Amino acid sequence: MKQFSDIHYTILGLLSTCGWVSLPLLELLDYGYTYRTRALKTLLDGQFIRKSGKGRAKAYAISAKGRNLLAAYNTRRFGGEAKGMAKQLARHPERSVQRGDAAAFLSFGGFSVHPDDKPAFPAYTPDPSGEDWRGLYRNTESHSYPDQPDQGVYRRRLTAVNCYYDATAVKDLAVDSAGVGYSRACGVLMTPSYLLRVYHSRDVAMKFQSTGEQNLQSLLLSGRAFTGYLPEEQNAALILGTGFTAALHILEHHLAGYSSRMPLSAKKKGGKGYTAVKGLAGELVTPTNLGKPAFYLPLCRDSLPLLRLMAYPFWQGFLVREICRGLRPDSEQPHWCFEEDGYAVYILAAMNLAQIDLAMRMVQGNSGKKVRIVCLDWQEPLFRPLLEPFAGHRDLWLTKLPAGFLEGLLQREKEYWEGADARTL
Repeated sequence: MKQFSDIHYTILGLLSTCGWVSLPLLELLDYGYTYRTRALKTLLDGQFIRKSGKGRAKAYAISAKGRNLLAAYNTRRFGGEAKGMAKQLARHPERSVQRGDAAAFLSFGGFSVHPDDKPAFPAYTPDPSGEDWRGLYRNTESHSYPDQPDQGVYRRRLTAVNCYYDATAVKDLAVDSAGVGYSRACGVLMTPSYLLRVYHSRDVAMKFQSTGEQNLQSLLLSGRAFTGYLPEEQNAALILGTGFTAALHILEHHLAGYSSRMPLSAKKKGGKGYTAVKGLAGELVTPTNLGKPAFYLPLCRDSLPLLRLMAYPFWQGFLVREICRGLRPDSEQPHWCFEEDGYAVYILAAMNLAQIDLAMRMVQGNSGKKVRIVCLDWQEPLFRPLLEPFAGHRDLWLTKLPAGFLEGLLQREKEYWEGADARTL
């Protein structure tokens, strides 16, 4: 049998844990293009994985042959129940790619996704106070499988903090599964500061059934999923998209005054007129109706540092404070919006949709006030189109923070929460 290397087992392990994963997400693996492409071809030719779609829409899932190979490589991690779960996750590509991409992206961000790397439900977390916040973050231990051919060292979290649970596992906890069956959530992520329902909006402003989302939220707070400590923000959402297109639709629809109950339309063939899209009844996502707060991240390498920052306690306040230090060194009360030199300044690097919406309403208004938007360098493709319609009539200033700004903050957070001997990211 062909000898496989680290990259082959990494791909198989990712697909086993996440289900279907799209090509753009696989490109976020820390391997070069040629090496990764050859590995995927080898696995496809050997029928260890299978694919659907074409071009950039391609997605991959582990096959029965791949599950057997992986179980032989590490029976304890990838055999038994994990093998059955991998089969279930890879059953329906048309519905599972979004869930798989969300899980893969969060695993790249350092969150625990595999069942062996996190506690089972109901997951207990001790209540932190004072210095115990460090203990809450350092809830990890290394673990390995010495009796298996797989000699890798993995990280296990001892509480649910910074763990991600797929929506199928959460919905299985419901007494009445129909009550949560309509939820569009891909899964649930608990961080020290937020309990986040995670969604994949692709490149549209998605529609959802509010009853299903409310029932899922009630289930999360029922004690069947999590016990002990819960973050103060328990109704938050993380909305993912293939780029910034979904965020632009969400914001532009809301800023234009469209109702969240508006019918969704698409262009007719030939480009003449629009027709209502059937089967999508429900509520159109806005900056505030799916989660408070609701954060948005594009599924790309640039946004991974911001995703990693979300794993630390009080990350949003820390980010705003550090940006304020550069903008106004004498300020002792940093805030995401303030007045400076005649400008209304909005720090929007956290990608909080409600804050972005408020800032754009100020731009949209007729007050004539000068406005300055501060964002990370890779976020410009979101803010430039939002500001462009007003550029000729308003004094607008878009400030991009330098490339690598977040990486420096991440290293400081890592040293503070994990110890001075923390390795460089």
